[in-house]
Amino acid sequence: KYDLYQRAVNSPEADVEFLVAEYKRLRGKKPRHLREDFCGTALLCSHWIRAGRDWTAEGFDIDHEPIQWGKQHNFEPLGEVASRMSFRQRDVREPSQRRPDVRVAANFSYWLFMTRRELLGYFKSVRTDLAPGGIFFLDIYGGPDALCEMQERRRIGGGVTYVWDQKEFWPATGRYRCAIHFEFRDGTRL
Repeated sequence: KYDLYQRAVNSPEADVEFLVAEYKRLRGKKPRHLREDFCGTALLCSHWIRAGRDWTAEGFDIDHEPIQWGKQHNFEPLGEVASRMSFRQRDVREPSQRRPDVRVAANFSYWLFMTRRELLGYFKSVRTDLAPGGIFFLDIYGGPDALCEMQERRRIGGGVTYVWDQKEFWPATGRYRCAIHFEFRDGTRL
């Protein structure tokens, strides 16, 4: 499931390129240390640390299972380079070991903070934690289609179709119930 998720949802090469270019455009230099909140398998971090010999990363997530999968599949193949990555199985509101130049919350993961107070608390912890001149990047989900209950299908190769399933949307609160599925050539689903 983690391999399928990475293939369907992540674009780490393009993301690293974007983060570095924007940081350089805004700060006039290249960033060195990345922190990925809600990192899961930390695929972004695995690409970040390959971008430069002194580039480091930290990934924060509370879920042990994707972290372990990511260590095995995304970092073990990197050999010595993997030593520049630190996994933190902790709440994303906790401080970094090293203040990051770039901090990321991708795939609107921070939406799990359901109240303004929780979200503001998270944003304050991010701001306090950034290195001087550090930048926080996050994905925002929206637009007219975000208000519709729908399914979108996209082939991701190998006989697999990725399905984004926006099951329910409640206009009064802005809450969603969404799911992702994978459909296989033989008719089975995950």
